[in-house]
Amino acid sequence: MRLSRLASFVATLALSPLAWAGFSPLSGQEVLQQFNLVALSGGTSATHVHGRGWIGGNFVANSGAEFANDSPIPTSNYAALTVTGSVTGSQVTVNNNGSAAVGLVAGGNISTTGISTVNNGGGAVSGNATNINFNGGAAYVGGTATNVQFNGGRVANLADSAKLQNAYTASSSTDMKAVMSGLSNQLAALTANSTVSMSGSKAVFTAVAGADGRAVFNLNGALGATVFGATEFEFNLGSATTFIFNTDLTSVTVGANFLGGSATGLLAHAAVWNFNKATSLNVNAQFGGTILATSATFKNTADIEGSVIVDTLNSTGNQIHLYSFTGNVGGGSNKVPEPESLALVGLALACAALARRRQRI
Repeated sequence: MRLSRLASFVATLALSPLAWAGFSPLSGQEVLQQFNLVALSGGTSATHVHGRGWIGGNFVANSGAEFANDSPIPTSNYAALTVTGSVTGSQVTVNNNGSAAVGLVAGGNISTTGISTVNNGGGAVSGNATNINFNGGAAYVGGTATNVQFNGGRVANLADSAKLQNAYTASSSTDMKAVMSGLSNQLAALTANSTVSMSGSKAVFTAVAGADGRAVFNLNGALGATVFGATEFEFNLGSATTFIFNTDLTSVTVGANFLGGSATGLLAHAAVWNFNKATSLNVNAQFGGTILATSATFKNTADIEGSVIVDTLNSTGNQIHLYSFTGNVGGGSNKVPEPESLALVGLALACAALARRRQRI
């Protein structure tokens, strides 16, 4: 029995990627490519983040908190800075929206003691806004606006601006916690094919490329404690194009010097340091590569050359520099469908059932 045209259309729409809150959810690989910082449960920062940021929950932005310093930043449907909760603290600055449609998306309120600034792309704030200048592009504030400069114009409704609506919709189109925790678990299960040895207080990493170009290191248990207690890291990268460093340590402090400028070389583009079990992670020296620690509170007192994906941010200064991620972490198998898509599938099935029932009458 054939479906009605309406039910057929709804079924097609619900199964389309465009039905997932307007955008298909990102894979772990895509998150690494598009974001310079992801803090899954919010936190505090006074750090310059040179690329795109996503903050899940509330964000305390202290003096020096900046995003999207580089131009351009990677292409994405997401804003240069997304905060799913509210923004407080002294001030936050979004300098260059790059390839993003919008500079700022905030799911709650934004109220800082100093003047926050969005220099490009405008913004969307679902709640109230206090002490902020939108200097480039239209902006939307759902609640009251106090001491707000709409220098790029103000829209009365989010739907009046396709750019603002798209960035706001994209902000919740990926379950970041599920996707990045899933990626961390996936990488932790890889079999090591590369080695690390100690030479006094220096850890020497020797990479061996697998058939997929990946070099995988096991830094678990006592070996991991010794390695992360080293004062120097030396790398023999060989022909590998991706570097995975897995550890099961729960509390890690890293202060090693990356020798020979290795922190800003290939590691910055293609390494993932996977702190799969960590709940506390402190970095006290220039660090090269992406940090993946989805259950950890993170603090850095030195520059990070690569991206940071953590649970809670507690960053007092220094910078997180943007490097294009060129590594291979295993494709898009860790995409997680969003509740919106499941609801639309249910609607499509309900319409189909209704159509069949009417045809029987």
